[in-house]
Amino acid sequence: MRKCAHWLEPLSEGETLDVLCALADRILLKEPLKAPCQDLARLLRKGDFAKVCDFECDYEGWDIETIRRVRQATALFSKLEFLEIGIDKEAAAIKSLLEAEARCRETNELFRAYHDGKFCFPADVSGVLYTAQLKIAQLLGPVPKLEELGLRFGPGATSLTKKREASVKRKLGKGVSCSEDLVPLAAKLLAEMPHLARLHASAWVDDDEEFWGSVPIVIHEGAVSFVPKNAKTHRTTETQPTLNGMLQLGIGDLMSGRLSRVPGLNLRDQRLNQRLARIGSLTNTLATLDQKSASNCIAVEAVRSLFPLEWFDLLSLARCGKTKIPGKGSVTLEMFSGMGNGYTFPLQSCLFYSLCWAVARQLGIRKPTISVYGDDLVVDAECVPLLVRALDAVGLWVNTRKSYFTGKFRESCGTDWVEGIDVRPVYVKEALTPAVLFTLHNGLTRKGWEAEAEWVSHQIHPDLLLFGPDDYGDGHLICKDWVDRAHRRGRHRGWAGLSFDTFSPSSKKDWTYHPGDRILHTYAIYRRGSERIVPRFEDDWITTVARSWGNCRFVRAWVTGHGSVEEPSLNLPFGSEDDSYGPPEVDPETGLLWQGVTKVTSFPGVDGYVKRAIYTVNF
Repeated sequence: MRKCAHWLEPLSEGETLDVLCALADRILLKEPLKAPCQDLARLLRKGDFAKVCDFECDYEGWDIETIRRVRQATALFSKLEFLEIGIDKEAAAIKSLLEAEARCRETNELFRAYHDGKFCFPADVSGVLYTAQLKIAQLLGPVPKLEELGLRFGPGATSLTKKREASVKRKLGKGVSCSEDLVPLAAKLLAEMPHLARLHASAWVDDDEEFWGSVPIVIHEGAVSFVPKNAKTHRTTETQPTLNGMLQLGIGDLMSGRLSRVPGLNLRDQRLNQRLARIGSLTNTLATLDQKSASNCIAVEAVRSLFPLEWFDLLSLARCGKTKIPGKGSVTLEMFSGMGNGYTFPLQSCLFYSLCWAVARQLGIRKPTISVYGDDLVVDAECVPLLVRALDAVGLWVNTRKSYFTGKFRESCGTDWVEGIDVRPVYVKEALTPAVLFTLHNGLTRKGWEAEAEWVSHQIHPDLLLFGPDDYGDGHLICKDWVDRAHRRGRHRGWAGLSFDTFSPSSKKDWTYHPGDRILHTYAIYRRGSERIVPRFEDDWITTVARSWGNCRFVRAWVTGHGSVEEPSLNLPFGSEDDSYGPPEVDPETGLLWQGVTKVTSFPGVDGYVKRAIYTVNF
C-alpha cells in the first residue's frame, strides 16, 4: 500500500477503502469469532457498503464486545463523505428539507386555528405549552438593544462572499446586503458600525453640525447549500446576507450567555449531558432524546406563540423569510430558522429546555433532571410520554432511532453508553491522509484498540512518525513509551521536563490588499474588546458592556506588477492619520504604490503544516 510522505497528502478513494476494509477485518474477525461480526465481514468483502451503513446493533441481545466491534467497523464507512451507495445525497437532503417544511406548514395552520378558537390541544399538552411560554420569557429576559449586541461575522460564506474567499477582510470590503425583512432595521444597524457604513457610502457628511451617510444595500434572499454529513445524505445550510448574519450571531451570542447561567442549559459545555447519559444507561431512570431535523422543524407560529412578542419581532427581523432552494427557486419559509442562522442553536435549546421543564412541572416532579444541548435532551424517563406529545404538538419529530428511555443503551452529545461502558466508535469522514491516520490511530488507542492502532501506524510513512503523550492534540501518535523517544534538551541547565515534536496544521492566509483592510483594524479591536466583557446590573438583570478598544498589529501592503507584497509595520492605534483613509501614495525609495494598512487574516481550511516542539513536565 502506498504511503504518503506529506502529512496532508490524501490516498485515492480506492486506496482509502482498501485500508479501511483491512482494518475492519482485523476488528471483526479477531478471536473469539462472533456471528454478527462474521455477517458484517461478509458484507464488506462483497463491497455492499449500503448494507454495511445500515447494519444495526442489538443492544439488548449482544454482549459488550460484539457491540464494540460492530459499531467500530461500521463507523469506518458510515460517515465517509465520498462513499457512493446508490443514493443522491443532495436529493436526499432536499427531500428532508421539504418534508420539514411540510410539517412546519401543518404546525403553522394548527397554531393559527388554535388562536382563532377552532382547535384545542389536550388539556395536559395545553398546560405544558402555557408553562413553557412563561419559562422562555424568564430565561431570555428583556429584549436587548442593538448596542448590547456584539455584531460579528461567522466563519462561513455570506450572500456576497463565497466560502473559499470568506476571510474577514474580504467580507468587510464586499459591500452590504440584507434581507427584505431587515430593511427597516438596516439604518440602525449601520449606525452601530459607522466605519463599515463610511467605507461603502456613496455620500457622506461628517462635521460638527451634520453626521449622515448614504449606503447602498443589496437586497438578498437566503440560499440553501449543502455540507457533507454522512454516506447517505448531505446537510442543508442557509447562506445569509451580510447584515442578517451579523445580527443573528450577535443575538445568538447574547442568548447563549443568558441561557448558560441556567443549570442544565450550558451551551458551552456538553459534559453534563454526557455524564447523565452514562447514568441513564446504568440506572434506566433517565432518557436521552434526539430530534429529527430539529432546526428545520421549528415553525414560525410555534415561535410566535411561545416566545415573548418583543423577542419574536427581533428574531423575525433578523431571519431570512425567503430562501432559494436548488431546483425549487425562491420559497417563502414555513420554518423559523434553520442551519446557517446564527441564533438557531440557542433558540432551539431554549425551546426544548422550557418544554422539558414544563412537562416536569405538569407531572409534579419537584426536582427534575434536565440537561439540554441543542436538540440533545436528557430528562427523567417518566417525562417521556408527555414530552413526546408536547414536542409533536409544536411540530417537532422525536427521532425514535436515536432516542432511548428503556433498555441499557443511551447516547448524547457524542457519547454512547451500554451499562455505563463507553461504546462510542472512532469515525472516519474523509479520504485517508497521514493527518487522518494520526487521528484514527489516537482515537483507537484511547478506545482500547491498541493492536489495531499499531497496525494503523504501519500505514504511515516512516519519515512522518512522531510520538508523544495524550492531551496535546493529534499532531503526533500517542504511545505509552513516548518518554523513551522524547528529547531531553536543557537538562544541563536544570530543566526537569521533556520535549516532543508534533505536527500542527496551518490555515490559509489572505495576504492580498482589499478595500476591507481600511477598517479591518477597527473590526479586530471591536471584536477583541467585546470578547472581554464585564457584568453590569440594571433593573435586576445582568447585562454586558464591552471594554475599551486597544491596538492591533498590521502589515503594510504595496502594489507591484505581480500583486501585493507585505512587510511588518508598527502598531497603529485607532484614529491614526495612517489608518488607510486618503488617496494612495508612492514610496519614494521603491516606487511602489502605497495602498494602506492591512492585516493578515485566514480563509476557511488548511493549506499546510509545520513541525513544532512542545515542552512538558507532565510525564
